Amino acid sequence: MDCHIGISPCQKYDVNSFPTFRLLERKKDDEKMEETRYRGPRTVKALMSFVRKHELPVLSKLGPEDKDFRRIDDVVFVAFLDPSDTENLETYQAVAQKNHLDFVFGYSTDSAIAEKESVKVPSIMCYRNNDNDNLSLDGPFTQENIEAFLLTARKSVIKDFSEKELSTFMQRDKLTVYIFTHTTDTVSIRRELTPTAKKLQSHVTFAVVDLAQYPDMPANFGTEMVGEQALVVHAPMNDQIFKYAQGKKIEGAAIEDMLMTILRGKASAGQTFGDAAEDEDGHDEL
Repeated sequence: MDCHIGISPCQKYDVNSFPTFRLLERKKDDEKMEETRYRGPRTVKALMSFVRKHELPVLSKLGPEDKDFRRIDDVVFVAFLDPSDTENLETYQAVAQKNHLDFVFGYSTDSAIAEKESVKVPSIMCYRNNDNDNLSLDGPFTQENIEAFLLTARKSVIKDFSEKELSTFMQRDKLTVYIFTHTTDTVSIRRELTPTAKKLQSHVTFAVVDLAQYPDMPANFGTEMVGEQALVVHAPMNDQIFKYAQGKKIEGAAIEDMLMTILRGKASAGQTFGDAAEDEDGHDEL
């Protein structure tokens, strides 16, 4: 809706800035529209996820025909329970009721599904479809330990860069890997680099930078974009920068080798990795 033309509806819903996203729902037997404000990323994928969580039940019971349910959203929780385990189901349902607009929740009491997934009963699986870094929580459950599990699931080892969290990316005792990208579909690069990011998380912070939001950031690190993605490593301790050759496929093993070379002090400031002529002389960066 163009609020310069449709002024009255925009005033009705207190729209003061643009673009603004609101979800309007009419509940059964209720003439009044229920309004929910959207405050997430302004991407098609994020908006679809937001709408999907409103359309789905608070908690979905799953059968063999629902094998794709775990891939329905970026983060999906599925509890595997015994059919007679009403106590753990009620506990899980209470948490789902509080958090269903943030996450998708399902449960199964089919032992064949649990066996196929190779999970214990009772347990909760968190399927992280962005990076395949799936997590599990064994029962018995309390609302507190499920809530803590949800909190853990929010945290990705590969972060989304934000100026609001600049201190996270400027820790002097760690390297920071910046992955500059023109595309909002970062699933493949996250899946490729997550094992390396987990392995080196004590020494390295990984961040995906959306160039639609931060178009000038590559230039700040001496990088001119020539493709969809580029990767640089920054050492906040001494402000040194290391680059990965643009046009070369970003692979986990190659990035791990690059980072280990830097951490061991065998890289030169400004060195580009992935090229034929890589200088192995250098000094300790950390």
